[in-house]
Amino acid sequence: AALAAGKPVVTANKALLARKLAELGVLAQRTETPLLCEAAAAAALPIIRHLSHRADEIDSLAAIVNGTCNYIITRLEQDEWALDRAIAEAQRLGLAEADPSADIDGHDAAAKLSILAYRAFGAWVPPDVMSVRGIGELWPADCDLAESMGFRIRLVAHAARRGQELSAAVEPLLLPDWHLLASVEEEYNAVYLRCAASGDLSLFGKGAGALPTATAVLGDLIDLAQDNSVQWPAPRRITPCASPARRHYLRVTAEPHPGLARRIDSLVRRAGLSVQNRASRGEPLVMHQGFVISPSDDATITDVVGQLRELGRVEQVLWLGVADE
Repeated sequence: AALAAGKPVVTANKALLARKLAELGVLAQRTETPLLCEAAAAAALPIIRHLSHRADEIDSLAAIVNGTCNYIITRLEQDEWALDRAIAEAQRLGLAEADPSADIDGHDAAAKLSILAYRAFGAWVPPDVMSVRGIGELWPADCDLAESMGFRIRLVAHAARRGQELSAAVEPLLLPDWHLLASVEEEYNAVYLRCAASGDLSLFGKGAGALPTATAVLGDLIDLAQDNSVQWPAPRRITPCASPARRHYLRVTAEPHPGLARRIDSLVRRAGLSVQNRASRGEPLVMHQGFVISPSDDATITDVVGQLRELGRVEQVLWLGVADE
């Protein structure tokens, strides 16, 4: 209603924007009315401002845009807390809502990725057509196993041009420990851009809490006062394409059994794949075994996981993607 009446809008409501941004962007253009939403994407990071004024094509973006989940993963990784304890501490610090499901299930990050993809690629990718996975299945053992193999786990929102198509997803990924995003801890956010002409660019800052969000809103108000509003591209609604083949991480939690590793190797080989790295962590009643598997599509690794879950003494199997670049 405000845009239709020619009244400028500054908003941090990512859920609304994720559902209506294409429609609102068109309305803002038609009525020549500013629509500013920096705080809806990555709190203190001025990523919307950068994307709006860029003079380069974006080839891909990978981002940690949920400070709550990043804080929780940090607690799993550094303190070996159970997920429930880490969530409770995030709530105590004001980093998580009373109902944290939008954060934990990845929907908050998906809403933010939808906004970023619109600005970066001119593509309208609603969250409900993305592949979205949260961090609810992660255990401290996953962080330990990943680190033993040279990786760290982060919840990553990523999108990339694939020829004339675009891939877009939110998921916990294993990142090589040298990767820029792998070093992002606590409630911090980061956005990593690969650009056609200017190469790699990154932004880093706090992504959760009242003050970081407030600074982003204030920045939009300053832009509005200085008449620095930007154009919204005409939306192209798309359905994301599948990501290319990639390596995967498997974690198999089971009662200790001398033949289990051999049976896992056999199932992996039968799928035409191979184990490239492995690590293990023992606990009093179970053994966690982690594996990095050779590249395949997600459907193939999902089928392997289904077979592993049918093995005797296996309590849980988890797979995650591995980002190699």
